[in-house]
Amino acid sequence: MGAGLTDTLPPGTLANSIQRHFSRDLLERMLPTLIFAEYALKSPLPAKSGAKTMRLFRFDIPTRAHVVKVDGTAGVEGIPMSRDKYRQLNLEYVDADLAQYVQTIAITDVADAVTLFDLLGQANLQNAEDAALHCDSLTQYELATSTGTVGNVNYANKIYEFAQGDADYAAVYSGGVKAPAHILIASDILDGATALKVNKAPKINGSYVMACPPQVTRDIMAGAPLNTVWLNAAQYSAVQQLFNGEVGKLYGVRIVEHNNPYQTGVTAPGANPPAAEAAGGIVHHAFMFGRQAYGLPDLSTLGSPYAPSVFVVTGADKSDPANQIRAMVSWKAFWAAKLLQPKWLVHMVTQSGSNA
Repeated sequence: MGAGLTDTLPPGTLANSIQRHFSRDLLERMLPTLIFAEYALKSPLPAKSGAKTMRLFRFDIPTRAHVVKVDGTAGVEGIPMSRDKYRQLNLEYVDADLAQYVQTIAITDVADAVTLFDLLGQANLQNAEDAALHCDSLTQYELATSTGTVGNVNYANKIYEFAQGDADYAAVYSGGVKAPAHILIASDILDGATALKVNKAPKINGSYVMACPPQVTRDIMAGAPLNTVWLNAAQYSAVQQLFNGEVGKLYGVRIVEHNNPYQTGVTAPGANPPAAEAAGGIVHHAFMFGRQAYGLPDLSTLGSPYAPSVFVVTGADKSDPANQIRAMVSWKAFWAAKLLQPKWLVHMVTQSGSNA
């Protein structure tokens, strides 16, 4: 009576009757923290607008060049000045060309019949997450790679801040050799904020924002003991609303962390950013900006990747007469990201002391 089953049955007899139990509780996945939509100007594109390109305008900057003194030379009291001395109203504009993006997930009848999970619900969730990631990545590509003239705005005026005074991208890359001399330091952030102030960039809730991947925030925080002006977010959160992902403040710049990094290797960001992007690249890109530095469309139809239109198609048709594809779940968005004022963006290029 005291003997166990293994004492009365030959070894291995029960092995085939023991199976795995499949838990219906899904494990957490690696999800990115996406922040760039939070700080963009949202411009509406109404339905039936008759255009696939959005043109955004701003009037000229203030100037004293056309102010005249009424003293008998440039103007005489009571006598209108000549028209050639009138101040003209000038418009600067930026064009944003929208494109449509689509993704489809197919669910077969067999998978739907035997699976443990709600595939339709998971397909909706997966589409939404992929759409947001796509949007966030395209926004970073636009900020990193925009060149030339868009509308009548010269993008050569974009501000670059290379780590510790490096002259250009090649100097930061340094032949692929990592070194402390090519890592962002506090004075680089101060220089970037100064450039935005000189260019009269409007602030976002009283501060400029610097969007950084974890490797760059690591370097900023590692230098914090030497920076008496660094404030951890916990030190001021009681009196100020924190941004999503905000970790601290340096020289009045609020440092916001995201984990969808844009990294490059030997090839600098160019006209074809996905070709230059390198997940293992040692060069990291962070962006400091003021209000309305860049913009995204706010669409009343067709959808944004942050709130995409989702479509579920079911049933047999001529292309699938046996109805083997039980459902097709798709999202689409008509969308673009656009740098609006290159002088209000500081593209910060740096190595990192992190080995991650």
